[in-house]
Amino acid sequence: MKYIKQFIHITITFFKAIFRLILGLRTPKGLLALFLAFLIYYGWAIAFIVYGTLIKNPWFISIGTSVVVFWMAPLTPFFALTIFTTLFIQRVILRDKKTQSFRKIYNMYLGNSKKTSDDRVIALVEAKTDFADPTEEELEASKDKTT
Repeated sequence: MKYIKQFIHITITFFKAIFRLILGLRTPKGLLALFLAFLIYYGWAIAFIVYGTLIKNPWFISIGTSVVVFWMAPLTPFFALTIFTTLFIQRVILRDKKTQSFRKIYNMYLGNSKKTSDDRVIALVEAKTDFADPTEEELEASKDKTT
């Protein structure tokens, strides 16, 4: 019973964090990036189901349904892949400066359970990627470009 309660708590916490992260994509570019990432991993399967239903082809319906069921199964990396793809599209392809930093996302998921060694992980990821918070100079430069 203890493990079931712990699993339910982890699942609820995970979906709350996903919801908060999606709410953090308030910009139009962020929502477009989320939509594109969703289409990459999930949209084509839904299109297979719709197309198979329209032409009454069971092969398209079964392939689309299989993919949908696979991504809905527990322990698949669907949410992680979709969120990271969304952030990549938003930051790199659409060049949205309001993308959340890796540090904010990391803290959002870990909350109070963060360890001191996590700061090194965050620093390493921010040094190797473009997901760091913009500096004041970068913010001022982006403001000057828009005016």
